[in-house]
Parts: sequence; structure tokens; C-alpha cells
Amino acid sequence: MQILRILIVLSLSLPFVLTQGQVKAAGAKWGPDDLRRVMTNWLRANDKDVPEAEAIGPIDSRLALEPCENPIIAPRGASATTFTVKCEGPSRWDYILRTDYLSSNPTQVALRPDTTIASNKKESSWKVVVPRVDLPIGTFLTENVLEERIVTSQPSAQAIKSIQDAIGFRLIGAASPGIALTTRIVSRPPTVVKGEPITLIAKGNGFDIAVKGRAEQDGFEGELISVTNMGTGAVLKGRLEAGKIVTIQQM
Repeated sequence: MQILRILIVLSLSLPFVLTQGQVKAAGAKWGPDDLRRVMTNWLRANDKDVPEAEAIGPIDSRLALEPCENPIIAPRGASATTFTVKCEGPSRWDYILRTDYLSSNPTQVALRPDTTIASNKKESSWKVVVPRVDLPIGTFLTENVLEERIVTSQPSAQAIKSIQDAIGFRLIGAASPGIALTTRIVSRPPTVVKGEPITLIAKGNGFDIAVKGRAEQDGFEGELISVTNMGTGAVLKGRLEAGKIVTIQQM
């Protein structure tokens, strides 16, 4: 009986943290399941659609956050599917989650040699474009960093289908090897980028003068951009034309 009383006292003295309807030992880290749980509870409490747990992400499987007693969840901007999960106080952190991750996230690709016939039934397949290596934001896409792969799960409508469709575009988001590229993370590259040499042409009454210049900002054909006259150092504005020519009117 004395031993039983000692065990009861010891068990009552162990520290626990009550978090979102679950009891976790103090000091235990939060992982992906904990983030998905609090997100699910918030959606349910706010009468919103609750997706499958796998559709809430992206979450690194190695995630280890400090436990949070009262996480704050708020939508990001006008999006109805992207949220910030924030912890204030001693365990300060925040995490961005999507609740439609499976349908909107770039397709995870498994390499497949071609379309085959299995068990006398033709399998559906689609072609996507993936990076060969990690590509940071701002990378200009070229053939040597891309490859085409065949997938058996239908990619999103935004997936880029061929290398030729991707070449020349610039990444506005980082891209990882084996992850299908989509039009969401690429943009049309500017005609010139900041710091690039350009030809500066001054047009006056009956004369044109061409000098070397430098772009002071990214620009697309037809836009007014700031440039520097390399001969005088003067900063001017001119209209960007084809061939990386910037025209200054009536200089």
C-alpha cells in the first residue's frame, strides 16, 4: 500500500502541458501531426471545410517546434486556403500552412520511362518539366537545368508540359529537383535586368546620338526605365526598345 501511494504521488508530480484537447509531456516537441491537429480544430470551430490531414501542408517531416498552449491561426490575405499558425510568448514561432496542399502544391514526380500497358490495360500518363538541381529564386530557366518526366497522376492545370515552354522564363519562387514546375512560380523575364549594359540613344531635331549606358532597374520592352549614361554618369529615363536600346527623347 505504501508503494502504491508513492507511485500515485510521483505520477501527480510529473509536469504535463494541456494543448488543444491533448495532453503532452512538458518539453515534448510539436511535429507535423500537432500542426495538422490545431489547424483541423480551428477549421472545425469556424465552420469551415476540413480536408484530409495529408492536404494540410507543406510540413517538413523533421519539424520540431516548442509546444504552444494557445496557437493563433489567421488567414493570409484574401486567400481562403492559406493560413499562418503563430505561437506568442516563450515558445515564439510561426508557420504557414495551406489546406489544399495536395491539389495546389507542385506535383511530386516519380520517374517513369514511358507509357506502358499493364495487365492488358493502358495506363494514363502526363508529361511534366522538373529541375535537375535546386534552383533559387531569380534563376533563368535553361535546357541544361531542366528535364521532362512522365507521371501517372494528373498534374495541376498550371504544370508546364515541355522544356521549350519553360526556357527563358525566370523563377519567382525556389524550385527543387523532381518537383514539377508550374506557371505559378515562373514569370516572363525582363528585356533587361538591373546593371546590364544597354545602348542609349538620344534623339533630337534631325540627329541621333548613341552612347553606352547601364540599366538601373529591370525593364520590359516599351517601359520607361532609369539608365545611366556611362560617359557622363548622368541618370536619365528612357523608353526600352528591342535590342536593349533605350531612347531618350529630345535630349
